[in-house]
Amino acid sequence: MADRQKSLSTTTAVVLTTEQHDLVRRVALTRAMRGDRSRVSVSDVVREAIEAHAVILRQELAQ
Repeated sequence: MADRQKSLSTTTAVVLTTEQHDLVRRVALTRAMRGDRSRVSVSDVVREAIEAHAVILRQELAQ
């Protein structure tokens, strides 16, 4: 899956408030410290949040 994800990924810039950035960074750090992840990845947190809300986002497109 990681190879497939890497081959289908793209780099983007997302503008966040300081509070939002701190939140996703702290979540990523917490996951790494717990051992849920092997590294700290803000991108993983953002990707998972998007996937968790994909249905709602697609519904918005259909409006």
